[in-house]
Amino acid sequence: TPELEQAEVVVVDTSGGLKRCGGQGDILSGSVGAFLAWAKCYEDHAFGDGSMSVSRMPLLAAAGASMVTRTTSRIAFEREGRAVVTQDMLTDIGKAFVEVFGQGAQGGKL
Repeated sequence: TPELEQAEVVVVDTSGGLKRCGGQGDILSGSVGAFLAWAKCYEDHAFGDGSMSVSRMPLLAAAGASMVTRTTSRIAFEREGRAVVTQDMLTDIGKAFVEVFGQGAQGGKL
């Protein structure tokens, strides 16, 4: 029942760039899609120990994608300043992923 359901609030306080520009949502949605694809692989036992509930995966995908996108934006803004456009961010996605999740998270058997 709705009375028994509790809302879970996740706050992503990862610093982002100081400029928003068209196309950043495309990076965010692509990142969510990548994380959800990895979640499906986890659900299918391609990796992991199965200790995490699959029902949490969409929330984790959204939070992880937000962290990567915000970090990507910050890195690009630090380099390009106010002239940054979304295209400048593309080469920084991998670097942002490593910054957020660590170098070891880049590997894997997939």
